Amino acid sequence: MNRLLLIALCVVGFAPRTAMADDDGEWGNVRGRFVYDGPLPEVKVFPITKDRAALGDEIADESLVVNEENKGVANVIVYLMPDAEAELPVHPSYDDAAKAKVELAIEGSRFAPRVLLLRTSQTLAMRNKDMVAHAVRAPFQNNPDFTLLIPRVSLKERNLTKEDSLPSIATCPIHPWERGYIVVRANPYMAVSDENGEFAIKNLPVGERVFRVWHERVGWLKDVQIGMHKADAKGRLTVTVEPGDNDLQYAELPPELFEKDE
Repeated sequence: MNRLLLIALCVVGFAPRTAMADDDGEWGNVRGRFVYDGPLPEVKVFPITKDRAALGDEIADESLVVNEENKGVANVIVYLMPDAEAELPVHPSYDDAAKAKVELAIEGSRFAPRVLLLRTSQTLAMRNKDMVAHAVRAPFQNNPDFTLLIPRVSLKERNLTKEDSLPSIATCPIHPWERGYIVVRANPYMAVSDENGEFAIKNLPVGERVFRVWHERVGWLKDVQIGMHKADAKGRLTVTVEPGDNDLQYAELPPELFEKDE
C-alpha cells in the first residue's frame, strides 16, 4: 500500500508541472525599439490662447517625441492583426483587465497618455484633472463618433465595442492644441513605444504573426527595417513568434520619414 501511495503521489506531483510546461510552450513575448537616426529634432511649442491663468502660456508639440539621451522614439504603435482563418487565442494573464476602465486624463491642457490602448471589452474613462472645462471629440471608423464636454475635475465614460483598424484622433474643440490617439482593438496584443522607444507585447500565441506599425506623423511605417524583419508597403510586419522571448532588436527611423507630411 505504501509503495502504491508513493507512486500515486509522484504522478499527482508531476502532472501540474508537465501541463504548465506545455502551456508555456504555446506563448511568446515580442519586444523591440525605435530609434531616431539623425540630429535631435527641434521641439516646437504652441501658444495657449484660452484659459491661460489656469493652463499657462505655451505647451510643447508632442507629435514627435525623441529621447534626448538615447534618441528613442515614443508613441509608435504596434498591434497584432487577427488571424483570418482561426480564432486568436488570448493568454489568461489578460483576463483580469478584460473589463477594466482605461483612463485618458486631461491635465495641464494635454491628453495623457498621448496614445491610449483600449480593448473593445473595456471602458474608456475620460478624466478632466484641470480647473477649467475641456471637451473630447473623437471620430471612429466603426464606433459612434462623440463630442463630450467634461467639466472641471470630473469624469465621463464611453464604451467602444467595435474594432477599428486605424488609431482615432482625439481633440478638444475648446483648446485646439490638445491632441491624442485612441486605439480600439478586440484582442489585447498591442503596445506603444515608451520614452526610450521600447515596446513589448507579452504572451502572444506562437507561430507566424502579422503586426502593423503606425506613428501619428507618418501613418503606417512602410518599408521600415526592424532588426532582421522588414515592414511592407502597408506597415505590416510578419514575425514568427517562438516560445519565450523574441527580441526584434531596433529600427532606425530617419528624420525625413517624419518630415513628409509637415
